[in-house]
Amino acid sequence: MLYTAALTEVEVRSALQRLVREGRVDAAQAQRLTQRVTQPFTRRSQLIRITRTVVTQAGMLLERHPLRAYDAVQLACVLTVRHGIHRRRMPPPLFVAADAMLLAAARAKGFLVDHPLQHP
Repeated sequence: MLYTAALTEVEVRSALQRLVREGRVDAAQAQRLTQRVTQPFTRRSQLIRITRTVVTQAGMLLERHPLRAYDAVQLACVLTVRHGIHRRRMPPPLFVAADAMLLAAARAKGFLVDHPLQHP
């Protein structure tokens, strides 16, 4: 199962629009990439809601790790997922991100991690 925070689509759009502003991709290419990345989230993933518990957990993560706010929310969401699936005796989730600081924080929380841009 693929889990993702409800705000992931906003993060993807933000990153791609930043690339457009920097002149690294054109608007049409950004639009295609947005659809390519976000469609699997909406079709095959379970969206994790941003609850008060997630926000509190994200705040605590910010005190311990050098994360951006949305990255802390992403990690707090997967901590919530891990807790839920642990109770059902399922294997822990793999944490996938393209940000080194976020991956380091996830690793510190005991997750196996993967950086999708480091595969040939």
